Amino acid sequence: MERDTTFLMVAGSISTLLGLGVSIALLVVTLTVVRRHKPQAVVPLAASFGIGIVSTLSSVVVYPLLATVTHSSSDGIGSYMVMQSAVTVGFALVHMVAGVLLVLGLVKVATPT
Repeated sequence: MERDTTFLMVAGSISTLLGLGVSIALLVVTLTVVRRHKPQAVVPLAASFGIGIVSTLSSVVVYPLLATVTHSSSDGIGSYMVMQSAVTVGFALVHMVAGVLLVLGLVKVATPT
């Protein structure tokens, strides 16, 4: 059981680091290459990737903190599940905003000048 938990933690960490790395790379490309060729697309694209980076870093802090805070609750696992559901929906809304900004930026990239 402990070994399975370790594998799950390692897989989650690798997944988070890879996602963060891709978001940072996309932000760097946006701020360098895209800015040179399509400056009007930089703001929505950079905002989208920036939101992704902040969201990823926030989730690394929020989920463990949530477990710690609700652990001492009298309701225990019940309050943890409710709070985790609310936080998950919140992050989904943040990702939706980032997705809309990404689409807006891509439309600006694809629009002839």
